[in-house]
Amino acid sequence: GMARTAVASTGGFELAKVGSLERQIVEATEVCVAANGWSKTTMDDVARESNLSRATIYRVFPGGRDVVLGALRRHRVLRFFHELRPHMVEATSALEMLSMTISAAAQQLNDDEQFQYQLEHDPGEILSTLSFEGLDRILAVARVFVGPHLMRFMSRREASQAAEWATRIVVTYVLEPSPWLDLTDGPAVEKFVSERIRTDAAQPTKN
Repeated sequence: GMARTAVASTGGFELAKVGSLERQIVEATEVCVAANGWSKTTMDDVARESNLSRATIYRVFPGGRDVVLGALRRHRVLRFFHELRPHMVEATSALEMLSMTISAAAQQLNDDEQFQYQLEHDPGEILSTLSFEGLDRILAVARVFVGPHLMRFMSRREASQAAEWATRIVVTYVLEPSPWLDLTDGPAVEKFVSERIRTDAAQPTKN
């Protein structure tokens, strides 16, 4: 439908351009969500924060509130993966890259005060982002952002699977922290990953 047109042109995988109306609205929405929570953020809040009229917001995001919140979710997921990029670039092996990326991702989530607050007080929103279609979207982004870096060490298909596998590990850790594995502990993660990678193809085995 119309709500898709804004992202269809980029496949939905690019951050909104700095200075664009879309970016202005998404950033205003993020401020509102930080102050009020996801469920209480209204289009009036977003209009006030962005200094735009509701009509302008509806023109940029036909479909209104749900579409604006969806754009913010997507923006946050993309920014999250962008911030992992330096760790992926400097890795010299598949093991190192998977380990560093998993650790860095867990650390980013631990350090994200808004995310931690939400996990404690409004876990429903995070559950909806990390399950079913939300998870599929995150896995798709992982394939696009992480997969190509892994292709330095393995085939496209293996890279795609490994990117998904690493993402599922982090998502599981967020939803149900493990008492025996701290994903922010680099050496422990490297040991965990190495036990699950077949040396011949650097391919995570099915648990």
